[in-house]
Amino acid sequence: MRFYDSKLPGISRYFDFCRYDIPVLLISSGVQTLPNQHFLLHMEVTAAMKSKSRCTLFLLGLLLTSGAFAQGSFYLKDGDRVVFYGDSITEQRLYTTFTETFVVTRFPDRKIEFIHSGWSGDRVTGGGGGSIEIRLNRDLIAFRPTVVTIMLGMNDGRYRAFDQELFNTFSGGYEKMVGMIKAALPNVRMTMIQPSPYDDVTRAPGFEGGYNAVLVRYSQFIKELAQRSGFDVADLNTQVVAALVKAKAADEANAQKIVPDRIHPGAPGCLLMAGELLKAWNAPAVVSTVEEEPALPPSMASLRVCQLIELAALIRLARPAWQCSQNAPPARSMIRST
Repeated sequence: MRFYDSKLPGISRYFDFCRYDIPVLLISSGVQTLPNQHFLLHMEVTAAMKSKSRCTLFLLGLLLTSGAFAQGSFYLKDGDRVVFYGDSITEQRLYTTFTETFVVTRFPDRKIEFIHSGWSGDRVTGGGGGSIEIRLNRDLIAFRPTVVTIMLGMNDGRYRAFDQELFNTFSGGYEKMVGMIKAALPNVRMTMIQPSPYDDVTRAPGFEGGYNAVLVRYSQFIKELAQRSGFDVADLNTQVVAALVKAKAADEANAQKIVPDRIHPGAPGCLLMAGELLKAWNAPAVVSTVEEEPALPPSMASLRVCQLIELAALIRLARPAWQCSQNAPPARSMIRST
């Protein structure tokens, strides 16, 4: 797999949140609402947290399982080249890297390339990286992608109450941008992303209604444009807002970790976002299956089945609480990819 962005740092830096922010992530993600959901484990959760990539896959599996996702084949195919295009939220390489990590580990037999093309401050008209024409031609079209995701809007509303003139600039600019991509890449598959939220939940809005309400109006336009254009759409706003509400109710101070500066989601928020994008792509909810070791004696034939319980305690504990069957043998099974 090739990385075209020479600024891309090591993936491992994105998983440092595992030991500290998992409680905030899980308590806010809605996983705790799963009815009678069982997980077959080959390790204790504390051991899982020692492996950063394993921790990420474990959490993405929970997030994908926690909500309904469309049935069908996975969106990305062998030979695909994906460009993630957007502003500083994309430039963080958090939700994009989490998505990429899931794909390359779940589908190692598929040769899929990923290009990260976020630029801080970008709008549909361009920004610090040049005009939209320069940005698209240099940072998207030049790579000849088969799949493109676009997430813009956070900067376009200028962090103020809804302004019709700004909205007209956004909608017109977005349509122009999509038209340029379609003309240059007629067979491209595009996912238009409804932008992640401005946090008006854990902190008071700066004006009546709050800025995220403006982004929701922009998001509705993006959804309608995707439907008119025959492209796909992914909502990275709604579930993050729901997570903020749940997290605030459980622990107001820690809830702010989801979107620390109100604009740029931290690792917990970006993992939720990656989960929503993967759901939009029909990602399989099953991350791994557990198979019994052939050498186990009959007395060890059953596997330990554990149920995740009392996720509210995650706000206070370093690991989840597990409820296991009384006579289950020690977990001596092994994980095999599905």
